[in-house]
Amino acid sequence: MMSYQHYFQDVVTNLSIEDLFLLTYLKERGANEKFKSVSRKTLLIEIVEQQPSMTEATIRKSFHRLEALKFISLFNSGKQQKIYITTIGLEALELN
Repeated sequence: MMSYQHYFQDVVTNLSIEDLFLLTYLKERGANEKFKSVSRKTLLIEIVEQQPSMTEATIRKSFHRLEALKFISLFNSGKQQKIYITTIGLEALELN
């Protein structure tokens, strides 16, 4: 039987380069709590500027995957959707 730790390591090992880039970007930006979150629109613009090889579609796909894994959290703040890295996402980065 697979333990939680082995499962978590397996999930982290299978993250894409884009997933890891987004997690790292959020961590470096200090967006690790709800009140430090960054608007989704701002992130899309900044990431496309830094990584022209990443399309908006690729970034959105990564956001959805990371949210499903609970590595990031999205919430609505007024008319904006904001994003931050969760403690689970931070643990995933530590394993890489």
